[in-house]
Amino acid sequence: MTTRPVTMHGQELPTGSRVLVLFASANRDPREYARADELVLDRDRARNLAFGEGVHFCLGMPLARMETRIGMGCLLSRHPSFGLDGAPVRYPSHVIRGFESIPVLLS
Repeated sequence: MTTRPVTMHGQELPTGSRVLVLFASANRDPREYARADELVLDRDRARNLAFGEGVHFCLGMPLARMETRIGMGCLLSRHPSFGLDGAPVRYPSHVIRGFESIPVLLS
């Protein structure tokens, strides 16, 4: 909720306006990120909001990063070549960005 009048990208929000923050969209702003709609694994992590920030920082971040590093390492050591095997199906949500399925072909 706004505590004072705010103008954001030309939109006037008076004091007391309710605001919905969509964290899933935070890292996809083309004004902030080059190639915002692409998965860029070596993107600058300093500007990534996937795990929140400040007092709302996710305490599970180190574990999630370790699990991803180990999981991807195991996958790539066994299947150095893989790719899509059909169209990914998005999870139907306005709040969470994700997929119901991503068909892949491992080789």
